[in-house]
Amino acid sequence: MSGELRILIAEDYEGCRELYSLWLGEEHDVSTVENGTRALKEVDRHVDLVLIDHDMPGPTGTDVAREMRDCGYDDGIILVTSQPMEFDLSTSPFDDYVQKPASREALETAVMRFAKRKQLQAALDDYYALTATKAKLKAAISESDLRNHEYYLELRTRVERKRDEVNEILTDSIDDWRCAFAALHEMTDPERPDAPSECPPIPQQSSL
Repeated sequence: MSGELRILIAEDYEGCRELYSLWLGEEHDVSTVENGTRALKEVDRHVDLVLIDHDMPGPTGTDVAREMRDCGYDDGIILVTSQPMEFDLSTSPFDDYVQKPASREALETAVMRFAKRKQLQAALDDYYALTATKAKLKAAISESDLRNHEYYLELRTRVERKRDEVNEILTDSIDDWRCAFAALHEMTDPERPDAPSECPPIPQQSSL
């Protein structure tokens, strides 16, 4: 696991709220609400991930998720529902889907996938920032001077270390093929710091 997440669970059935909170609360900071209206009030930039049921009193989980996206929430939303999956995740407001009755393993796996994508996005953002600085120095300083330029040599080392970190995360997340291939494709050109990430956003991620 890549560290503690702040998770908001929106579920009208108290038993599910308590069970999910018990399971995920061992590793994460978990809070719960009983409907979508409360979820909209509670979600903010400090919430990393929302687990939301579809059938609740008031607006459905899908309606709530769309409103969250419209309001600028760009972190993770996972649908947890007994309804059959009859939509395309790539065009929905959700990052993942867990079928009820949800097992502990299924919930923890979905949360872990999100955490890995979030970790990957952060590492890629750092990588692009470092390569952008490196590219600017390379354009402004002669090649002969770069050989002894202390800051440039330090940047080159940091870029290599960050690249190794990204590769390590990708190795641990080999099931997320679309994100892995997108990241590897972008990293083949380290002097293009302006290249947009195709990974689903976890941050703005990126992407299953």
